[in-house]
Amino acid sequence: MPHKRISLLYIFFSLLIPFLHAQPNPYGLPRIQNYHFSETGGGEQNWCITQDFRGVIYVGNQNNGILEYDGSTWRTLPTPGNAAVRSLVAGEDGLVYAGLEGDFGRLEPDSRGRLHFRSLMDSTTESLFPDVDIWKTYFQENKVYFCGMEAIFVFDPATASVSIIETTDNAFFSFFIDQELYLGDYGSGLMKYKGDSFTKVPGGGFFKGLSISGLVPLDSTQLLVATLNNGLYLLDLEDGTIDSTFVSPALKEDLGTAMVVNLQIRSNILYVGTLYEGLFVLDRQGSLREVFSEREGLIDNTMAYIYIPPPHRGSNSVWIAHWKGVSRVDINSPFRSISVGRGRMEVGGRNTGELITDITEFQGQQYVSTMGGLQRRSDNVERSGFRPVRGIRGAIYDLEVLKPQPGLEFLLAIGDDRTYVIDQNLELSTLEVAGQKLLSNPDNPALFYGGEFDLSGFLYQNGQWKEILKVKLNREANQMCIDKYAFVWISTRSDLLRLNLSEASGSQIQRIGSDKGLPAEDYMALFTDPESRELLIGTSEG
Repeated sequence: MPHKRISLLYIFFSLLIPFLHAQPNPYGLPRIQNYHFSETGGGEQNWCITQDFRGVIYVGNQNNGILEYDGSTWRTLPTPGNAAVRSLVAGEDGLVYAGLEGDFGRLEPDSRGRLHFRSLMDSTTESLFPDVDIWKTYFQENKVYFCGMEAIFVFDPATASVSIIETTDNAFFSFFIDQELYLGDYGSGLMKYKGDSFTKVPGGGFFKGLSISGLVPLDSTQLLVATLNNGLYLLDLEDGTIDSTFVSPALKEDLGTAMVVNLQIRSNILYVGTLYEGLFVLDRQGSLREVFSEREGLIDNTMAYIYIPPPHRGSNSVWIAHWKGVSRVDINSPFRSISVGRGRMEVGGRNTGELITDITEFQGQQYVSTMGGLQRRSDNVERSGFRPVRGIRGAIYDLEVLKPQPGLEFLLAIGDDRTYVIDQNLELSTLEVAGQKLLSNPDNPALFYGGEFDLSGFLYQNGQWKEILKVKLNREANQMCIDKYAFVWISTRSDLLRLNLSEASGSQIQRIGSDKGLPAEDYMALFTDPESRELLIGTSEG
């Protein structure tokens, strides 16, 4: 009988449709590295990814064979007639096997160690299945399963022989779960290979008329089934019951609209790849954890495959085969970034955020100063991220938390025209002192200094901040610090100033420049040793 199936070309090359995420990523974004097809050497559309025991990445491309990446250089490994490479797997025998459009084989080294594709399809198989597409390739119990919709070809490396498993009339994708072969059949539902044929699993008939695009185990008796247009379902293999509420109704609708094309599980985390809206990351209970799309920095939203290296390969990254190239997402890294404010938009729509000048914590919340104002991190799970503090606009250069007396603290933020003061009740007031640096006095927590062309000192007395000092600098102050001798040091564009603010000295200023051995440069960073409080000066020369 002729095979009746959905055209994958139509599925993967349909026009995009609008879609909206339900929530942003609450933990910030991991490092995302994109490799455009102009960099990889492949054409548009990648289909699959694998990694060998050396850590080398292989990508199946639509037009340019197999793309090899060793971490620094991309190389192209041609296939006969530049046939599209639909599936790849790194076998336990150390070889990489590939399923192609109309062929299947493996990569073998020549006398110089360079890899080349060698077909494993004999003339008889080729004559029987001239148009076969090998959409899935698996290495199971020392054999390689090249899974097409027309048939499944089993290659035994020990004997170099190929046997054939017949599929059903309406076969779609094949899957291995715990060394057992499953098949999605559009006319019958979910089936399992027993003996020498495929039979429906308990509850498998529910999936009749649905295109099964992914299958992973949740435990010994339950399978999570991904469908192309209808989202995710939980199937109990013991009693055949179907749970359509594994994910929330809203997420189920979103996944159905986005079209699920790939499903993976690793360490109790589910990775759901979609045709239109990128990668959805769920926990084992079906709750949405994160979403990665163009908005978050992926090269594009269209993905055909998600590859997660096995633990023994030593990589924590998630690799994604896209239309425009390849993405690597360091999703399991402990380091995350959060865009703060409105910065420039990168290619793909990721907001780089505003330039950050300082970070501190006040009243149990994080505050970030930027060239656009002051931002406070929201503690609302539904609206995670940073939100601007009302009433503060323009560049804020420095933050300082002061505790003038026990049980009382203030957050100070200095900018181009004033210093903003936030009290414990989050009430906002201002002081008429501008500049780029706030300097607290380690010997007097009720005293701070600030200023641009003048140095002002403010003391907290009787419930208010009072200006008690003002010294003309005649230069723009950049950096400031106080050493163990209570000298205030100020760096400017031309020299270094030392102020003695003791009453007896009358606020004397000493200027130190290149004549004292300092390099002639525009910027000097000032620090004090955390233990000795000795002055440290950072310059371009060290």
